[in-house]
Amino acid sequence: MRPIELTLKDFRSFQGRHSFSFAGRRLVAVAGPIGAGKTSILDAVAYALYGQTPKLGRASAALINQEAVEMSVRLRFRVGASAWEVERLARRRGAGTAALYPYSEPDGRNTVELLSGARNVNARIEEILGMDFAAFSRSILLPQGEFAQFLQATAAEKDRVLKGVFGLERIDRMRQLARERALAAALDVTKVSDELEESESAAAEIEKLEPKLERAAERAAAVGALQTQAADLDAGEQKVASALESLDADARALSRAAVRLRPEKEIMATVAAADDAAEKNRGAADQVRTAREKMESTEAEMRRFLGDLDDEAGLERAREAVDELAMRRKGAAESSADLEGAARAQADSRRELERLELELEEATAAASARERSLRAVRRELEIARERVDELERADMAMTLREHLGRDDECPVCGRVISQLPEGHVHPDLDTARGRSRHAAADQDRASEALAAAREQAAGLEATRTAAAAQASEDRRALEKARADAAEAAAGLERAAESAAGLLSSDDPESALADLETRFAGLRRAAAGAAGEFTSSVAAEADVRVAGEAARADAQALELELSVIAGEMGVRPKDADLPEMGVAELARRLRDHARHRRRELARERDSLTRRAAELAEERRDLLTRWDVPTGEGVNDFAARIHAEAATLRARERELGQKAARGADLARAKRELERRRRHLERLVEDLRDSRFLKYMLAGKRAQLAELGGERIRELTGGRFGFSPGDRFEIVDFGAADPELRVRGSDTLSGGETFLASLSLALALADLVAGQGGRLGSFFLDEGFGSLDADHLAIAMDGIERLASEAEDRLVVLVSHVPGVQERVEDQIVLGAPAGPGGGSRIVSGAVPA
Repeated sequence: MRPIELTLKDFRSFQGRHSFSFAGRRLVAVAGPIGAGKTSILDAVAYALYGQTPKLGRASAALINQEAVEMSVRLRFRVGASAWEVERLARRRGAGTAALYPYSEPDGRNTVELLSGARNVNARIEEILGMDFAAFSRSILLPQGEFAQFLQATAAEKDRVLKGVFGLERIDRMRQLARERALAAALDVTKVSDELEESESAAAEIEKLEPKLERAAERAAAVGALQTQAADLDAGEQKVASALESLDADARALSRAAVRLRPEKEIMATVAAADDAAEKNRGAADQVRTAREKMESTEAEMRRFLGDLDDEAGLERAREAVDELAMRRKGAAESSADLEGAARAQADSRRELERLELELEEATAAASARERSLRAVRRELEIARERVDELERADMAMTLREHLGRDDECPVCGRVISQLPEGHVHPDLDTARGRSRHAAADQDRASEALAAAREQAAGLEATRTAAAAQASEDRRALEKARADAAEAAAGLERAAESAAGLLSSDDPESALADLETRFAGLRRAAAGAAGEFTSSVAAEADVRVAGEAARADAQALELELSVIAGEMGVRPKDADLPEMGVAELARRLRDHARHRRRELARERDSLTRRAAELAEERRDLLTRWDVPTGEGVNDFAARIHAEAATLRARERELGQKAARGADLARAKRELERRRRHLERLVEDLRDSRFLKYMLAGKRAQLAELGGERIRELTGGRFGFSPGDRFEIVDFGAADPELRVRGSDTLSGGETFLASLSLALALADLVAGQGGRLGSFFLDEGFGSLDADHLAIAMDGIERLASEAEDRLVVLVSHVPGVQERVEDQIVLGAPAGPGGGSRIVSGAVPA
């Protein structure tokens, strides 16, 4: 597994989103002070892959930054030639999510092959990496404080790690595949055995089938004669049935035609009605001719009357002239009334204006008087207030006298007092104050009276202005009414002259009334004549319609009889209407119908007897051949042929099965051999056999290489015991019996060196044997080494990173000696303060 890019958001001490690129990097040191979040980077890798971390397990809520409600981790990595992207999200409340995508450049995620759900993703990750989380934590990721996990693991736990690192889980898949193929071979053996048994029984069945085949062939050959005879009977029955159907059709047509023949009385009535209608048509035509002559006479008299008046337009002009005269008289009367009204309105407005001008003059004089009175009152108020001021000053001097002496400074004028004023109150002060108050009240009343007088004068002025405007309007209206009256009188005079001239009378109304009376009489006469003509035309139309209906009935009767004659098969020369008439033709058709019915009955009796004979012949034929009741001859013949064909097909099928016997026996022997081979392979591939042998060899190789590494790291003091128990050999022990030590007796530094030796040896072994140790993560532990051992450990780690072309080794340490040896570093800074997150100082991407 080779990481490419790690992206985390609100994961442990990291706040917000941060990305770390491992593309193209070989040996990387994660440096920074304690608490900077160095281990969190390795925890993020483990959580992205397996959904858990070495310290906290699956407690994902503890991995969320304290300032956030959820966190996410995304890791893009490569295994062999395939690249993947896994993303996990955890929430404080609610379920988290997990997703795994195939990944490629430059297309990115392949969402079609998305795998979601923590359980599905975990299973697929273990399949891709070839190890579970425990094996991952003992081989690829050595967590802080847990370096000795592989060293102290049980044999079974060590086997799981080696099995995943070297891809030996393929043996499990090989064993499963061999088991599946063995089961399939067993099923094939069962199937071939069944087919072989069928082949052996088919040969015996063929011998029993031969007599049945001979009988079936004889019946199939003879059944053709039955079909021929049955076909002849079918043709005869069909011919009789067609003849009967034709006779029935002729009988039905004859019956339908005979039923449509009308009764003799109805036919005679129809002929009589047609003759009567022709006579009535001739009388109606005479009445129409008389009415037309009368109407033409009245119209001629009307034309003469109108000719004297220059046609009807002259009468209309006379009417218009008389109407105009009446209208002019009415207009002149209305104009005279309007003139009188305008004169009255003009007089009323003039009187109202004179009254308002008088009131305005009086109100203006009253306002002037109020203004003079207000000036007098104001003067009296000024005099009263001056007197009050004078007396108050004198009274104030008396008040100040109580507190002053000779030679004191006067508080009012500032001069030195040489003589004190007399010590008494002025007797007129209260009287002066009363007069001042009365004068002020008089001033207020005078001001209010002046305002009221001015307001009244202003109102009267506005009313007078409106009255003056109305008076002007009334004068204009009077002048217009006088002009309209004069115009109406002139129009009346012209209308009277025009009407007298048109009617040649000084009394146009009477002359027009005489003309209207005469014209109305002529119009009534013309209208009466036209009405008589219209009525005669309508009557003639009614008679003509009735006559046409009668003629149509007669023609329909003739056509009907002709059609019936055709339907009955009567020859045209025997149905000549012009020669024999309608009644005679009807009689002949009735006689023909009676004669034809008797003929049809005789023919039907003959055909019925022939049908019975054919039916009897069919019964005899079916009885001789034993044809089941209800089964047709063709169906019977088809069944005979089908039975023969079925027997022949069965014979062929049995022959084919019998012929396969030798091949099936050989195939059964081969399948049994293959099944035994696969079952033996399943046994050989069990963990207790082949895999146990492979893992024992890997452990021995790892112990040998690990011994070489630890001797290099410890200057030859320590080594691993031969075999696969990974016991520590202390070559510096004084007592040879105490040289072999368990891992639980080692100090912290010794444990780290032993674990590192095994990790380096495992990397050597993987590189030499095509394993898949694409990355290695080591968290702290270097602080327990002195400078010499630290240099030896770093030499081994650098060799681990450089031996494989694309291997990534990540060291987490705050030891300066480690940081000095590694050029490519991810440098983290401590949080800025309480609640702050880890800071990336440098190295998040390759330099």
